[in-house]
Amino acid sequence: RYHALWLLAQLGDVELPVTASGDGADGLVQAWATRRGDGKLAVLVWCSTLDQTKRDGDPALARRIRLRLTGTSSKAATITRLDREHGDITTLAAQLGIDEWPSVDQWDKLRTVDQLTPEQTDVNTDGDSSVIDLVLPQPGAVLIEVG
Repeated sequence: RYHALWLLAQLGDVELPVTASGDGADGLVQAWATRRGDGKLAVLVWCSTLDQTKRDGDPALARRIRLRLTGTSSKAATITRLDREHGDITTLAAQLGIDEWPSVDQWDKLRTVDQLTPEQTDVNTDGDSSVIDLVLPQPGAVLIEVG
């Protein structure tokens, strides 16, 4: 939860319109786009379901996302992922068999995954738009920063 709130805190003060289409748009997949004071665009996209039997994830609910940012032709973007493979200690804790309290060695292993690591990604351009393609697992969120 902390990491999810941190991602939200990276958004800017100016909300921008978002138009979504395709399988899962505005339901399973949602987005919030903003412009920050430094001029960068910050977009948070997340994939989640209300079906509580699938709250821990379902590969069938992962979605391929194409984000088109109109009015910018940036060649690079930074993405920060939060999902079972990125920033989630609960997956590793289950793999380590932690029941009540981690050992010193287990704490060290948990600390290595308890962080969000920004990654640089290439951006395609299409006229006056930047286009970013990525796969978003469920549950999962990604912060995209451009500019």
